[in-house]
Amino acid sequence: MAASYTLQILHGSDFEAGLAAVDTAPRFAAIVDRLEDAQANSITLSSGDNYIPSPFLNAEGDPALAAPLRAAVARLLGVPADQVSTLATDLARIDMAILSAIGVEASVFGNHEFDLGTTVVANAVDFLANAAGRPTWTGPLFPYLSANLDLSGDAALRPLFTEALLPAEGYASTAADLADPTAVAAAAAEPRIAPWTTIEENGETIGVLGVTTQILESISSTGGVQLKDPAGDGDSDNTDELAQVLQPYVDQMTAQGLDKIVLLSHLQQYQLELDLAPKLSGVDVVIAGGSHALFANEASLLRPGDAPSEGYPVFRTGADGSTVAVVNTSSEYSYVGRLIVGFDDDGNVVRDETGVGSSGAYATTDEVVAGLWGNEDPYAAGTRGGIVRSLTDAIDAVIDAKDGEVYGFTDVYLDGRRGSARTQETNFGDLTSDANLDFARSLDPTVAVAIKNGGGIRAEIGTIGTDAVPRPLPPQANPDAGKPEGGISRLDIENGLRFNNGLSLVTVTADGLKQVLETAVSGVAPNATPGAFPQVAGLEFSFDSALPAGGRVRSLALVDEAGQPTDVLVRDGAVAGDAARPVRLVTLNFLADGGDGYPLNTLGTDRRDLFAAGTDTGFTVEGREQQAFADYIAAEYGTPDRAYALAETPPALDERVQNLAFRADTVLNGAGGSVSQLGVFRPGGAQPAGIDLEAVGVRVFAYFNETGSWGSLEDFI
Repeated sequence: MAASYTLQILHGSDFEAGLAAVDTAPRFAAIVDRLEDAQANSITLSSGDNYIPSPFLNAEGDPALAAPLRAAVARLLGVPADQVSTLATDLARIDMAILSAIGVEASVFGNHEFDLGTTVVANAVDFLANAAGRPTWTGPLFPYLSANLDLSGDAALRPLFTEALLPAEGYASTAADLADPTAVAAAAAEPRIAPWTTIEENGETIGVLGVTTQILESISSTGGVQLKDPAGDGDSDNTDELAQVLQPYVDQMTAQGLDKIVLLSHLQQYQLELDLAPKLSGVDVVIAGGSHALFANEASLLRPGDAPSEGYPVFRTGADGSTVAVVNTSSEYSYVGRLIVGFDDDGNVVRDETGVGSSGAYATTDEVVAGLWGNEDPYAAGTRGGIVRSLTDAIDAVIDAKDGEVYGFTDVYLDGRRGSARTQETNFGDLTSDANLDFARSLDPTVAVAIKNGGGIRAEIGTIGTDAVPRPLPPQANPDAGKPEGGISRLDIENGLRFNNGLSLVTVTADGLKQVLETAVSGVAPNATPGAFPQVAGLEFSFDSALPAGGRVRSLALVDEAGQPTDVLVRDGAVAGDAARPVRLVTLNFLADGGDGYPLNTLGTDRRDLFAAGTDTGFTVEGREQQAFADYIAAEYGTPDRAYALAETPPALDERVQNLAFRADTVLNGAGGSVSQLGVFRPGGAQPAGIDLEAVGVRVFAYFNETGSWGSLEDFI
């Protein structure tokens, strides 16, 4: 049967903007801009992993990007600049603006969207407003989809979800949404996430459904988000189970008269999509994602040396006997997928008219762009490529200016993610606390302790690998900026310690220090990520979160640089010795003022601020966290041969902050004062007998998430 309706699907997967995206993203946009004009019926889709921790993402929080972001959104919405003058930069918002400028109409959640926790996801995808009724972010102009994620347990994402089947265009902000505070409030209340959506294209309605990898909880930071698991087999790939979850949605769409259905799928390995397709009825096209695999045919325009993993498309026969086309493209805006699909009168794929002609993979090279655009400017004002280039040029300027300013080196990923820094001791928490203590002691040798809140750590330093089971990695090299692999740059520091709090000295009593730490761990609970959770130096303590708040600290000791107790302050939950003896500590001015509930403003005495009075919080200002950190790592880890090498560990191996839900209390027996005392993997260094801590670290990372569900030590060794 001949096709009665032809649809072009332009698609990409694993956009994961890093350094290459500065060049490839504008080209991707330019190719889409030209190809969509070449076909009467065309839609554009993403199969997830739309951003990833990287220098590109780190740069997105820089205030210098506010102006180009606002200009891009104003052009996309067709509004005057003053209507978006309150938009603020934040992580992943440039990525969302880029994809919106490209014309993406729907995307599935991948795994990397969750790498920095669900709060980052919410801040990227939601429409947000300030108290004056002005927008601070408009969100992407497309919905995020996933039918197998349960968001009901996550406070950040639950309000953004709807189960309703709504048109994709309804998720996109419009000029009308910015008209007045009432309109802004209404837009801010709209959902942004759903299992499914519809796209109308020249009289035909296409159903789009999303599905996310079943191992999401073990490879990313999902917070309260859970995978639907009717088979009860936990974190495992099971396409029979996926079919059980997805088929009811497909059946509902077909019952409503939708006979053209696309599945956006992010399953990490394209073989899983090929396995899933025959188990579904009513699905016509599967846009795969997560594997970075290149599907290509003879018509494809490939980069030199690139070889396809599969043809384009791969056909499978669905459970209802109909043809299903499966496609995939490579990562970081490197290829535009172009699938031309022929449908018959009943909405079935006509195999002989699908994936033919100009269908294929289009490499995002200057040559391909030039071949499509000829003598016209693909980046002229108002073009998709032009809008995207305005954003990537701004990102590039930030990256090159700050990422080339290197202060120290690390051989390991420094964990500053919300779900880690707010629930356990982390290596980044240790390092920044050590830096604060070192700076404070240079001015006042009596300072014994450093305490800061995990909420003051805003991001990791490093990146996440793109293997099937992603590994934490040190910062990647940035040749354009002159940054070597493992280098800790100004960009990294400003992003990780974004508040650049001032450092303050106060004196508390032994009893007062116990009260401070009681406050710091009072919010510890399953699925909670309290900003008050402490990161410390100069002390070790243990706590039992099963006990009532205010009585959780069981042991507390000041320790020397070798981690040996020098003064026991708390034993068996009670203050030991003179409860009034003084302890001098350095903390953040935010906490010294009583922030996060810390009682330092009432219990502390002899306060001395180490930063200059005034509002200057710039990187070079002495007495603030960023400069203290930069100076410390330059002194201690300033060359590659002296790189920091203490890998992140699970709570069962934490020593400074010992959570008794995961480990025994060793605070008072001199077992060690920091993760380094456990022999945490250092290349060429000693390790605890019988424990391969490098392997432990890899296994542990698979359990990192914001729920605090790390398992027990026996799970990892």
